[in-house]
Amino acid sequence: MLVGGNTGCPSTASVTLNINNAPVLGPDASVSICLGGTADLTVLYTTAGLQTAWTIAGGVVSDPAAVEDADTYTLVVTSPEGCAATANVTLEVNAPASLGADQAVAICSNGLPVLARIRPLW
Repeated sequence: MLVGGNTGCPSTASVTLNINNAPVLGPDASVSICLGGTADLTVLYTTAGLQTAWTIAGGVVSDPAAVEDADTYTLVVTSPEGCAATANVTLEVNAPASLGADQAVAICSNGLPVLARIRPLW
């Protein structure tokens, strides 16, 4: 770099530019769990050697290994050189299937159920 000062005398200096690779997380993900269950977000991306921060709606996720709220979670990773990458994970929470009331089934002495008492699903 060549710079001229107020005196009109030029001066030079060298600048070394290092280009660091940004972390690569891969594509955003979607995860589904059943109501009452949890999802482990930490298994979705390789983050070894990186600082990680999980957030939901701008707030910190206290335990990304056991999340249960349906929403979009954001992972920001930072390399030791200060380069960052972001990925989003959408968590869907599914309600259990409605099977109806419990039923008792009688078994005949020959081991076959009494099917007349079981209501078909169709």
